[in-house]
Amino acid sequence: LQKCFAGSDNENNPARKQIYLDLAVPRDMETSIAEMENVEYYDMDSLPIQAQSQEMRNQYRKAEGILAEEMHKFMLWQECRDLVPRIQQIGMAAAEELVWRMEKPFGELCLFGTEKGKLQQQLKDTAAKVVDKLLFEMRDQAEPETLQKTVEIMEQVYGKRTGIQKCKKQEHRMRNIDRKGRMAMELWDIYDRNKQRTGRTMKRNDWTMKEGDYHLTVLGVLMRPDGKFLITKRVETKAWAPGWWEVSGGAAMAGEDSREAVNREVFEETGIDVSGCEDGYLFTYRRDNPDEGDNYFVDVYRFVVDFKEEDVHLQEEETAGFMIADRGKIEELAEQGIFLHYDSMKQAFQ
Repeated sequence: LQKCFAGSDNENNPARKQIYLDLAVPRDMETSIAEMENVEYYDMDSLPIQAQSQEMRNQYRKAEGILAEEMHKFMLWQECRDLVPRIQQIGMAAAEELVWRMEKPFGELCLFGTEKGKLQQQLKDTAAKVVDKLLFEMRDQAEPETLQKTVEIMEQVYGKRTGIQKCKKQEHRMRNIDRKGRMAMELWDIYDRNKQRTGRTMKRNDWTMKEGDYHLTVLGVLMRPDGKFLITKRVETKAWAPGWWEVSGGAAMAGEDSREAVNREVFEETGIDVSGCEDGYLFTYRRDNPDEGDNYFVDVYRFVVDFKEEDVHLQEEETAGFMIADRGKIEELAEQGIFLHYDSMKQAFQ
């Protein structure tokens, strides 16, 4: 319920008090309704915790644990679903590998023309089905982390001789499409001053945070072995800091830890997978903006990755381009006042 529609049925009797009770999680009513005259507004945060019995509090904590576990399972399922096009491509690559290895035996069989082509196609189809069956059964039975690692290993085995990289580009585009859908219903965990989860959540960009409440943001700096960094340029349509330069980052979703969040953000925004990199954590800083209702922690990471320009696949709706820049160029952009968060994270470029 939006504030502009609240009280519309009270126009003939404006002095009559109205009570709005929002028991939905997340909220279904705008909290600004509470600012209206002759209105009392209550939501789940308004319920006095001290009035609850110990048993109710125990059940509440148990429910929080169940919710966090189920959200974690959902995110793992989401990751496994994204592996489907990669599994299919591995099957095709394995089939091509088999046909290539069978080239010499085919010669010894004295097969030519249509007969040879038919046998090659049969081998290719069979090999693809066998690999698909293996990996899809693993998807249904193995732990998601095991499946993810297996797919990565098989991509390394076949990637140099096949078009797997093309499949990764398509996968990246599909991830961006899925990301738009997730953003529409995205929830963030609320943390306390000690950076501990409170068990409560907030809607994405719902800037009505109370004093002492924070959400978690991550930044991922990508550095090549030659000491140069990947930076991206924000599109001009951004409401805030349009056309500025930045590194990959964003808010951690509910149920995500810091490392999971930075892995996801970097891959979604650049197409580069840092999940296999060493920890990379550098430091954390905190920002309090009570007037804006936006308080947050920022975990800063730096990953050393040997990538080339052709490995970068950007979110076209978010970025207008990228640059592989040395520290001097980044400092130059910062001096021009067009590098986002530089003063807070400049030690990451040292």
